Amino acid sequence: MQERFTAALCARNTPYAPPAIGSGQRNHDGPNLQNYSLSRAIRQAGAGRLDGLEAEVSQELSRRAGTTPSGFLVPAGLLGSRGMSVTGDAGIYGNSMVATQKLGFIQALRPYLTIAAAGATILDGLSSNIDIPRQSAASTASFKSETAELDEKTPVIDQVELRPRRVGAYTVFSKLLLAQTGGDCENLIRQDLMLACATALDAAAINGGGTLEPTGILNTTGIGSVVGGTNGAIPTWAHIVSLVARLEAENVPGANFSFVTNAAVAAKLRGTQKIASTDSRMILEGDTLLGHKVFVTSNVPGNLTKGSANGICSAILFGSFSNCVLASFGPGIDIIVDGLTLATSGRTRVIANYFCDIGIRNPKAFAAMKDALSA
Repeated sequence: MQERFTAALCARNTPYAPPAIGSGQRNHDGPNLQNYSLSRAIRQAGAGRLDGLEAEVSQELSRRAGTTPSGFLVPAGLLGSRGMSVTGDAGIYGNSMVATQKLGFIQALRPYLTIAAAGATILDGLSSNIDIPRQSAASTASFKSETAELDEKTPVIDQVELRPRRVGAYTVFSKLLLAQTGGDCENLIRQDLMLACATALDAAAINGGGTLEPTGILNTTGIGSVVGGTNGAIPTWAHIVSLVARLEAENVPGANFSFVTNAAVAAKLRGTQKIASTDSRMILEGDTLLGHKVFVTSNVPGNLTKGSANGICSAILFGSFSNCVLASFGPGIDIIVDGLTLATSGRTRVIANYFCDIGIRNPKAFAAMKDALSA
């Protein structure tokens, strides 16, 4: 039967494919659809098994469309056609069937994903809870006389805990849209949901509140602090120098030192002189400060409050970002395509779940100014 069916597809007019508009041919006249029974296909599908000619037609339609149906596919030719033209019927029928080609897709703008780019430590594919032992206070030695007793000094040990937290989203689209886009719509939605999860993780790493989401760097106890003023302050060169000095004073080793802030603060730094009236150079020129890379993202909050500066303060973060751990549990972002729950309304739901956590290995490796004003 398969050979007969395949041969029929190569005949003068593919029986179940729509013929040329205006040809006047009906696409169910082909011999291989003479024995096609829609009622038989429905009965077979209801019993959980589709076979024979109906199964072969559905498989071939699926192959041509490049999609897998939730149920089975029926030849559109069974519905018949009518003779139409683009202009002969005043556009009432034919013109509406002229295809419009879509060239690519313009995605929505998203915040720049900063923390990984700044050098965060990434742990992938975790399958269990993770504890990272940490020496939070070091032992100290002191000089003594020849026979004096030494002081007992016990190092303080705690741990960084990484536990899976769920972040996710879902979206719904019609099966008609999926059929008309040849799977491009589904792929786009999958990518969009994956980016949404990644953006949520990046934002949480910077300013997570620590309830359902992880605790971000700005809310981590023990990071260095540079204060602008009682009611906030426009950032100056002295503030930038002080942020770097906080880490130097804590003997923070390693590389991946970077600044992270938002666009409003970056713009202010680009328009503010290092030393007023004596230096024509601006605080931020190019993309570095004191030799350290500057990352700009809208994930850095610009709605903080300091005194009377209510909801208008921004943050400037400086640190060694290898001390920020981005932990991913499982094989990655889990994408589920659910074509059954909303099947009666002809819709498909795409669901994204991501299990992740954030850990700060050494809070002293970061310092922040949380009351920077940009106006």
